[in-house]
Amino acid sequence: MMGSWRNIPGRRRTGARRAAPMVVSLVAGASLMVAVPPVAAATTVTDLGTLPGGTTSLAEAINASGQVTGWSDTSTGPLHAVVWTPTGKGSFATTDLGTLPGDTASFGQAISPSGQVAGSSETGDGPTHAVVWTPSGAGSFGVTNLGALPGVTSSAAATAINPAGDVAGWSMTPDGKTHPVVWTRSGSGSFRITDLGTLGGRFQLRNGHQC
Repeated sequence: MMGSWRNIPGRRRTGARRAAPMVVSLVAGASLMVAVPPVAAATTVTDLGTLPGGTTSLAEAINASGQVTGWSDTSTGPLHAVVWTPTGKGSFATTDLGTLPGDTASFGQAISPSGQVAGSSETGDGPTHAVVWTPSGAGSFGVTNLGALPGVTSSAAATAINPAGDVAGWSMTPDGKTHPVVWTRSGSGSFRITDLGTLGGRFQLRNGHQC
C-alpha cells in the first residue's frame, strides 16, 4: 500500500516546503522509491543550406533514413522542392526536384521511407498540381502529376504519403469546393483518386489549416 510522507502516523509536519523536484513514496515493507524528472537529450542543429544561388529554404518533413524534404528559392527566384540526403558526418547532399513541364515553382510536403516525395507544382499565380517525385537512381527523381477530381483540370496538392506510396491531399471540385482526397497506387506508376468528402461543410482541413 502506498502513502505519502504526510500521511505516516506520528510524523510531525514542519510546514517547510521541499525544494527538491522529486516525488517520494513509501511501499510498506519495501524499499524507498524515488521518481526523478528525466534529463533532456542534447540536440544538434544542422544548417541544410539552399539550392545554388538561393538565400532561403524550409524543411517540411523527414523520414526514418534522415532524408529531409521541403523547398528552397533558386538563383532565378522561383521556389523549388528539395530533398536533402545524409552523406555522413552531419553533411547533406541537396537535390532540386524541379517542377512539372511548364510550371515554375514546386514544394515538397512529405517524404516516405523509400524517399518518395509528395507535394505540389505550380505556375506561381496559376493552377496548382498535386505531384509525387519518385527516386529513379543516381540521385535523380521522376515526377508524376497525380491529377485532380473529375471535372477539374488542376488545383490540387499532395500533403502526405505512406510507406506503400499512397498519397493524401486535397482537390478542388467542379463547383468550387475543396475536398480531401487520396491517390492510391494502381500499378505502372499510375494513381486512382478518391474523394473523401466532408462533414457537410464547404471546406476540409489539411495540415491544421482551412483551405
